[in-house]
Amino acid sequence: MVYEAVLLRRGEEIQTLYWNGSLEETVNLAHTIALKCEADRVRIIEFTDGRPEMGSKEAAFLNYRQ
Repeated sequence: MVYEAVLLRRGEEIQTLYWNGSLEETVNLAHTIALKCEADRVRIIEFTDGRPEMGSKEAAFLNYRQ
């Protein structure tokens, strides 16, 4: 499965990454990068047949900022 993870800070996109793996791997990778980029949110979108699926997942990382 291919996922797109969009890292946001104050509502602005700061980084986008694509990962071909499980959702759990994608979330872990996005979380690690979000901490380094000081992102406050990550939006993860699943791609099927090269198109984004409806109902993307969005995770808040507000509690992880240092």
